[in-house]
Amino acid sequence: MKPTQPFPALETFGVSALFLATIAVLAFWQLDLAIASRLAFDAATGQFRAHGSFWANEVLHKGGRDFVIVLAVAALCCALLGRLSPVRYPTLHRQAGTIIAAVVGMGLTVLLVGVFKRYSHMDCPWDLVAYGGKDPYVSLFAKRPTGLPSGGCFPAAHAATGYALF
Repeated sequence: MKPTQPFPALETFGVSALFLATIAVLAFWQLDLAIASRLAFDAATGQFRAHGSFWANEVLHKGGRDFVIVLAVAALCCALLGRLSPVRYPTLHRQAGTIIAAVVGMGLTVLLVGVFKRYSHMDCPWDLVAYGGKDPYVSLFAKRPTGLPSGGCFPAAHAATGYALF
């Protein structure tokens, strides 16, 4: 398959550099804690504002995951339909390879997030002392203290669906 335009290297690397710079700034000044403390955590109740809520658990987490799965299955069905019936569905037939590549990319994205989570040392917010947990805060780029178990909460699993759609 021949691309219709050259690889947009400048845009791709520019967006990647901006993303990495944002992560570095958040980690260096611990802005992630400041944002979580001000916007997500209710100190009066000692709970995260969305803890146990329908919209966070069912709609965003489970619903987002299920939406990506349904989208991937529907896309694969379209690709299969295009391959099996090229005369009836010529556009799907022409785009079947692209559709399959997109679905494979979605799967690889989710898999990659899972691998990153397995080896990430970042704790989940509710595991931190500041939010009622037992673990001290360790920045993304800091060395984890010896004996402190790995947190495995970064990148967020629910964000994997967003990455897959991107």
